[in-house]
Amino acid sequence: MAKKYTDNYKLNIAVRILLSSLEGYKTFPIHDVISLESGDGLPKHQMINGSYPVYGGGGKTANNHNSYNIDFETIGIGRVGARCGCVFTIEKKSWVTDNALYAKKIDDRFSLKFLKHFLSYSKLNQYANVAMQPVISKTGIQSVKIPLLPIEKQIEIGEFIDDLENNIFDKIDNFPVIKSKFDLINRIDSLEIENKIQSNLLIQIHKSILKEAIQGRLTKEWRNQNLNVEPASVLLKRIKAEIQRLVKEKKLKKEKELEPISDSEIPFELPKSWLWCRLGNIVQHNAGKTLHKGNNTGILKDYLTTSNVYWGFFKLDNVKQIQIEPKEYERCTASKGDLLICEGGDVGRSAIWNEDYEICIQNHIHRVRPFCQVNSKYIYYYMNYLHSNNLILDYKKGMGIGNLSGTALASIKLTLPPLEEQQAIVEKVDMLMNKCLKLSQEIETLEKQGITLMKAMFNETFETKTEVAE
Repeated sequence: MAKKYTDNYKLNIAVRILLSSLEGYKTFPIHDVISLESGDGLPKHQMINGSYPVYGGGGKTANNHNSYNIDFETIGIGRVGARCGCVFTIEKKSWVTDNALYAKKIDDRFSLKFLKHFLSYSKLNQYANVAMQPVISKTGIQSVKIPLLPIEKQIEIGEFIDDLENNIFDKIDNFPVIKSKFDLINRIDSLEIENKIQSNLLIQIHKSILKEAIQGRLTKEWRNQNLNVEPASVLLKRIKAEIQRLVKEKKLKKEKELEPISDSEIPFELPKSWLWCRLGNIVQHNAGKTLHKGNNTGILKDYLTTSNVYWGFFKLDNVKQIQIEPKEYERCTASKGDLLICEGGDVGRSAIWNEDYEICIQNHIHRVRPFCQVNSKYIYYYMNYLHSNNLILDYKKGMGIGNLSGTALASIKLTLPPLEEQQAIVEKVDMLMNKCLKLSQEIETLEKQGITLMKAMFNETFETKTEVAE
């Protein structure tokens, strides 16, 4: 099948530079240069397998025939079909079907290779009719004009483009303008490779920061300087006492006791002042309200869905609304400081609601509200750690896509540092993540610059036409 110049962006640029710079030469109508004829019909039932290639509307086919109708090398033009207008070389001793035109005779002043590339550059498909089956006729392309260059120049250009099609750049020094463009492309390519390396490194750094944070290594020096901090074991006792009080006062429903964490479940050792616990041991959590269109009554409130929740932030430009009964209001709304976690899709995706107003939440969002001032941002970073290492998938329930049920959420095991150290961890991670964000923005800027340069290369008007022509 004939090649497209768009298959190779370097080739595309080189062809545009070379062949858009030939206006200064005398031109001749295509039919004064080439005598075109249609090939011969060859229905499949008449095709006999042999050693001679068959050419159709898209160039060389996968078929062979036992005879040929062209005994000389020439060029062909797709006449019928989706690839009509494509230009290709026809080998000596081939069969050309009536889906293609072929050059029966060519003016001796013109190089075959040059003609092939110039006609490809001329985009002959623009002259096809607009019927259901695109067709190019000899009459349709009669307005095409071909410049007459010295034959040595034609051969040089034709062979150079052939080389580029095969990724051979030995003759690039003969075309300084193109060489300068290619040098720029190579720099852009190198920049793109470096950006990908840097992006992958940032991902690894992001994972490393979170891992060191939840294992206590990030705040080792802080602990050495703060030896008299209340340990997590005392914090957990206070949380249990707080839960019992709220249950007794009927402000909280008594939940089923969570399974203790066995030694086999512990993946790594913790600092002495830390401990392992279940998320359900330290937070109150529940899902929001289902939106039943037309069946809701009560207070009209903004309604946050999973489509509004992103990692670390919310998009609020398309927030829906819901009517909610007063008795459901407290259970189904998020207040400032609540951690909101998506149960499906990108399971575990989380963000902290930091607005000064309350908002109703969807039934596919878990509202997590810590007891005894446990740091919501620390839990957010822990969820981020689980997600970035695919550990959150261990808690998905259900067939197919699966989701993070309330029971599964409560069962998540996490490391619990002392309260003061939680704050120190959050501050350290915030600082490091901000640095990562700045690096990410720099990489994104460089990527945009590379894209802008590449677009400019394709869209520029090639101001050096005269230099190339000479």
